[in-house]
Amino acid sequence: MAELHPRNNLNLCLFGGFTELMAIIFGHPHHMVRVAACAVCSTICMNNQEVQDFASKSGAFNLIEQFKAETENKGREAVLAALASFVKGNNFPAKKKFVQEFDGLVFCASLLTDDTATSSVRLYKKLLILINDLVVNDDMIVE
Repeated sequence: MAELHPRNNLNLCLFGGFTELMAIIFGHPHHMVRVAACAVCSTICMNNQEVQDFASKSGAFNLIEQFKAETENKGREAVLAALASFVKGNNFPAKKKFVQEFDGLVFCASLLTDDTATSSVRLYKKLLILINDLVVNDDMIVE
């Protein structure tokens, strides 16, 4: 449903669905359910400023901590993809907050040398794409 029309993504947020989605990502006991919820989060946040604003108010920055809590690569990949979709694109306020308040550059740099992150090509590629977006597209994040 979210992929059929861009307005559906915002409607999901307005009806409380995004908050529930975050609750599933942060608290569901089954690994694959969290992965699926992250995939939905990635889809609805990607290049959608209204949904990204809503995500910011709904605790999407907690995806950083969720990434650290995930033990399997598939879960870590999904969480990083959701986080990247949230902070990428024209979402400059979230990028700035990610870098300045949540030590996003330190987080990304630590993953560049993390054995678990470097063992997964998909995870490493998603990380490099996120770093590229921060470096190339937004040179005024760090004052």
